[in-house]
Amino acid sequence: MKTINLVTVSPETRRIIKKQVISLIKKGKKQIEIAETVGISPQAVKRISSAYKKEGTACLKEKKRGRKLGEKRLLTSAQEKEIYHILIDKSPDQMKLSFMLWTRAAVCQLVQEK
Repeated sequence: MKTINLVTVSPETRRIIKKQVISLIKKGKKQIEIAETVGISPQAVKRISSAYKKEGTACLKEKKRGRKLGEKRLLTSAQEKEIYHILIDKSPDQMKLSFMLWTRAAVCQLVQEK
């Protein structure tokens, strides 16, 4: 049987699956039985179970995912704005670059010059 990847489903579907897992845990089912019943991996059942033991029903609430705003950026927001305006207003040949269109290589060359 193919298992559901909880990362790829919607937050609402994740919440429903977590509720099902918690209710089956309360009924005393084993983790492998729960995994087969719900259609997720045993590791996912274990993660949900341990989160439920630590947090209670608060584990049903979705946590913010992904990077924080501005994290792991190479350019400051001011530099990004400046490059954005250059890309909008000018063409590569006006910037004395050897490109006809804005490509990744052209933008990288522009950033290195700045």
